[in-house]
Amino acid sequence: MYKLTRKGLWAHKVRFALTGLAVVLGVAFMAGTMILTDTMGKTFDGLFATSNEGIDVVVHRTTGVDSAGGIDVQERVDASLVDAINEVDGVDIAAGSIEGFAEVIKPDGTPLHTGDGVGGTIGASVTYLSLGEFIITDSNSPEERGRFRSYEYAVTAGYATLATDELGIGMNLRFIHSALSPIGTEQEQGSGITSTVSVDLAALWRPEILKDLSIGLNLSNIGPKVRNFRLPNCGFS
Repeated sequence: MYKLTRKGLWAHKVRFALTGLAVVLGVAFMAGTMILTDTMGKTFDGLFATSNEGIDVVVHRTTGVDSAGGIDVQERVDASLVDAINEVDGVDIAAGSIEGFAEVIKPDGTPLHTGDGVGGTIGASVTYLSLGEFIITDSNSPEERGRFRSYEYAVTAGYATLATDELGIGMNLRFIHSALSPIGTEQEQGSGITSTVSVDLAALWRPEILKDLSIGLNLSNIGPKVRNFRLPNCGFS
């Protein structure tokens, strides 16, 4: 069994090497993505934790004049109030600042995003696989009857958004076209050219109480069976 396995691997050494390389690259990309997201998360957590470090009191108006995204916007205080606070006993230093949201606007002055949309991320991809050229011959003769090229491609569109502060959901819709062979063998009916659709569903949960833990769920290639050739008098394909 060991010799048979070794001979099989050696006979398909290029395929074995490419498969191993694909696995290594896939794991590397996944690990890099996880490291990048965790690093960015910890960096922003650190920024938010230290942004108000050393500040004991924040002075602002009590009533809001507007609301943006559900957040009250207060009217600005007078600049002279900074000097008045600096003169209070026990105050080391007082400084004024303005915080707000930047918004992209169109040439006519209207906002690019009105804020009434769902929000999220849209993505798309195209995957193409060429299987090379094949020669058509008779079953009892090596005489060439023709040639054809086999290929497959998939076009995918995806959307992801935050369902809650801790739960993200997403889905992909994929169109798949497979052109393996325009004709079948002597007993096969139909052709090896077919199309289908599939759906991917995914969810990622990052609970607040477990900041270093993420739980993900991915269901890939949900869809109908791909049917190509069919043998006569058979109920399967």
